[in-house]
Amino acid sequence: MSRIVLSALLLAVSVNGHMGSATSPAATLLPLVKEYQRLIYDGDYEGLRELYHPHAVLVVSNEKKVLYRPKEIFKHIRESRKKIHNARSELAKETYSGDGGVLIYENRYLINDNGKDLYGPYRAIWIKYHGRYVIYHEEYDQRVNKKELNYDATKKDDGTDSAMQRAILSLLFVGIAVLADDTSKAALTLAPLIKKYQEYIYAGNYDDLKDLYDPHAILVVVAKNKAFLGHKAIFDEIKDTRKKVGSAKSEFITESFTGSPPVLQYENTWKVVTDEIEYSGPYKAIWTQNKDGQWKIIHEEYAEHARRRK
Repeated sequence: MSRIVLSALLLAVSVNGHMGSATSPAATLLPLVKEYQRLIYDGDYEGLRELYHPHAVLVVSNEKKVLYRPKEIFKHIRESRKKIHNARSELAKETYSGDGGVLIYENRYLINDNGKDLYGPYRAIWIKYHGRYVIYHEEYDQRVNKKELNYDATKKDDGTDSAMQRAILSLLFVGIAVLADDTSKAALTLAPLIKKYQEYIYAGNYDDLKDLYDPHAILVVVAKNKAFLGHKAIFDEIKDTRKKVGSAKSEFITESFTGSPPVLQYENTWKVVTDEIEYSGPYKAIWTQNKDGQWKIIHEEYAEHARRRK
């Protein structure tokens, strides 16, 4: 089974000089990406942990696999480094984008491992966590024996990616949200999409719901210490939760919208009250804009607390 290590994706000799202004995404991420490269190449996983969100995920799209939390991700890195004999990568088409607490770094990589060329796209979403940027979501695809970097990495292989979809638990969206008084561009962009999302979940309209997701999207359920990859597993999770909460609708206590194209972040705190139990918790969703200009959910996470009603 072919596999590429994250370290190799980021161990290029240069980062192509994307310095930008003092407040640009490039100026923010460039030193972090270079530090990431150094830590992985040195095998300093304790230092590397400081660059990861505790609930970070890695999606290996060609293997249809998701790794949840730094411990699993680092295990994958170690195993993959052995497979490629610590080979370094060449990077091309590097881009830095986003604003307002959520940023994206993307590249196209090429690695020569003893005469075999490994290549593909890589993307990392960095978010603000306790005042600093950390990796929250990263993904890569791997292909073999392509000898240049200027390929069309937007093309999909054999429908592999089409199966990788996901959704959030129905209890988060079975009600009608009372949108926050936020006139930011992020709110104006996401509010109608979130309303559609709620309607699809409540109606059990999973066909249309899939259209709101990136092919590599994942759902993290903190209470289960698990990340779901693929629409079947995630929609099964939704259906189970709908059985649990019945017809109860959700109330959003707080909402916030941050970021700028091509990446936006939506957060809320929610509550669902049934006859016997009150459920509540925080929710976060990262939306990215694809090459066609459509907004898709790439990463969702929620935590759930249950309190029995007297």
